[in-house]
Amino acid sequence: MNTQTLAAALNLAWAVASRDGMEDSEWAVMIKEMKSFNMTDEQVDRVTKMFKEMDVLDAVKIIRGADTATRREAQALIILTVIGDGDLSDKEAGAFLLMKLLCQFDDMDIETAHRVIGF
Repeated sequence: MNTQTLAAALNLAWAVASRDGMEDSEWAVMIKEMKSFNMTDEQVDRVTKMFKEMDVLDAVKIIRGADTATRREAQALIILTVIGDGDLSDKEAGAFLLMKLLCQFDDMDIETAHRVIGF
């Protein structure tokens, strides 16, 4: 992932997980993903600013147009963020299904999401 696709993936993970409010455990997944890129504090700040300012439809376009590996990582991030609080609400499930359709994600289970993300 590059800076733009990481910001887009974080934007989509937030868009889905925040449907029922963001728990600290869901934020923790997103932070762990950013840390996995060994970015400097300046880079983290830049990516965070990008994802917060990005329109969700722009994020969808970026991820939908990305290569297969990037789309899979974005999908895995969304899945792990959403289940980070141990609960999948109907609102989150509906938002995820919409993102799956819009981003043209394949089916992915939780175990695969863990393998793709690496944690």
